[in-house]
Amino acid sequence: MDRYHRIAARSTEKGQYKAVKLMEESNSETIFEPFNSRSVVERTIDVIIDLISEKKLRVGDKIPNEYQIARQLNASRTSVREALKILNAFGVVEIKRGNGTYVSNKMKSSKLDSLGYGLIMEDSSKQEIVDLRIMLDLGIYYLLLPRIKEEEIALLEEEIDRQEEFIGSSSFDKGKYIDLDIEFHLSIAKITNNILIEKLYITIMRLFRTSMLKALESMNPHQIIDNHREVVMLFRNKDMDAVREVITKNISKWQTAL
Repeated sequence: MDRYHRIAARSTEKGQYKAVKLMEESNSETIFEPFNSRSVVERTIDVIIDLISEKKLRVGDKIPNEYQIARQLNASRTSVREALKILNAFGVVEIKRGNGTYVSNKMKSSKLDSLGYGLIMEDSSKQEIVDLRIMLDLGIYYLLLPRIKEEEIALLEEEIDRQEEFIGSSSFDKGKYIDLDIEFHLSIAKITNNILIEKLYITIMRLFRTSMLKALESMNPHQIIDNHREVVMLFRNKDMDAVREVITKNISKWQTAL
């Protein structure tokens, strides 16, 4: 993994660096401590992301300029400038020419969030991927069962009907069908109204797409439709006891294709 990818898989080892409380120093705020050993670019990225996650830098805040950051971290302005460019590319900060650098209000839609990117770049085992999918599905289903509304269940049923119609159409394509399959699962995640769950699930399904497509070679698409109808029935009946059985059975159908 190269240093640019480490924005997504950054070290959380405490002691290598830490963000410090704001303090006055020569008419500017000091929010960084000097560090050594790891790449200055990587660690500048780490520190800024930590400051944002710890709410010491908030959306819309103007962050110190290159000179201030470089002085506080005992780093070169060139390294700091490179770190800020990477963060800008990921939509973490926004560089306004002639006005400074600000914490962005959202990740750019064309870029992966850091956690998602880290998962994609990680060389995970097959079982780790399966375990992650089961854990996430269990959490989402248990979260939704007590509160999912009938109109939301109806929308899921409409998606299943569109899948079934596509299977019987002359334009049927396996790749496009898998995209419909993924969209069904993403719709379930969206019902949680939790942007963190939704973003993570989008990334997880990206990891699964290739194996889902491979599994379809040995499966009848109607089996997938049946699986989806079983999920909808689970929601409608609010059957907590059946959640694990349904999830495990559905995932096992494509697990061998990983």
